[in-house]
Amino acid sequence: MGSIMLATSAGGDARVLHIAALRRAKASGSNLTVVHVIGGADYHAQPDQLREAIRSETHWLIHTMLGIAADRSGVEPVGVTIHILEGDVAEELIEFATSTRPDVVLVGAPRVSDHSEFSTESFSNLIAQLNQADLATEQIETA
Repeated sequence: MGSIMLATSAGGDARVLHIAALRRAKASGSNLTVVHVIGGADYHAQPDQLREAIRSETHWLIHTMLGIAADRSGVEPVGVTIHILEGDVAEELIEFATSTRPDVVLVGAPRVSDHSEFSTESFSNLIAQLNQADLATEQIETA
């Protein structure tokens, strides 16, 4: 059985990304590992207990979003694991992907009109680093 890693922002536009990842996992008989990274000065300034609550709520949000995406797209359940990480988004995604070696890393292409963690340049650098680590990547258009 293969493995697919999905890097998600858990934003409102992630539904298309979630549906694409679920369909891909189902079609290939793969497990789906969903990764979300939380970081930034505001987050790290919070007490440990509040950061744990934020991670827990984010996990539940992503779990719920995946359930809705599966239901609305008609995709039968696949094996899904959700990981909520802390730190720099690009660094954490690259570290996770290189340590787990999924068959493919799916990422949502940033939309120009939306706030994104990545500028076009930093997103391109993320993709280049994943490719340099010999990790297959696929960009999913969410618009």
